[in-house]
Amino acid sequence: LGMWRFSGALDCDWSVLESFGGDWMIAPTFFKTYPSNIYENNVEIAARSIIDEHGVRPEDIEAIVLRPGRLSASQQGDGRGTSMAQWRSIRNNVAHAIVGTRPFTAWQNGDPPPHIARLIERMTFEPYVAAAHEAQTTYWEGYSPAGVTIRTAGGTYEARLTQLKRVTEDELVTKFVVNVAPVLGEATATTL
Repeated sequence: LGMWRFSGALDCDWSVLESFGGDWMIAPTFFKTYPSNIYENNVEIAARSIIDEHGVRPEDIEAIVLRPGRLSASQQGDGRGTSMAQWRSIRNNVAHAIVGTRPFTAWQNGDPPPHIARLIERMTFEPYVAAAHEAQTTYWEGYSPAGVTIRTAGGTYEARLTQLKRVTEDELVTKFVVNVAPVLGEATATTL
């Protein structure tokens, strides 16, 4: 109901929704790991996994190849401009995921700072090609393919994901506290 009101036309006759009744079910939900389009979160998760698993330092990165499963022209920007341009930019969001920018509100808070812009400049896009064994379901079933390659002087690292990662309760609470504490204070954020 809320989503319909959010995305519907202003002149919609909302009384039609009253016939749906008052009992509702909340279906399984994918909370986003990162503050970007949910279907590009796997690009960010894949990039971050390379950093975590191989100890790659952001300043050592020479090139990054991004292979999102879905890509539109508006997502290929460099993160300069409005907060919407920053939110839509896969390159901006991957750079922030790589360096671990916190709080998440800083991802869309002005033009990218120099260390983020440096990573953005090193990124290119290639088409995502599904593996032969890959079960290609729908986005609504959690299928959100992504591949990332990061090259440094010390080696080339790849990561590939096909399913959206479900955020655990602990991860969700931690993310909430980190992002709410600057506004309400850590004690209040933790209590909430």
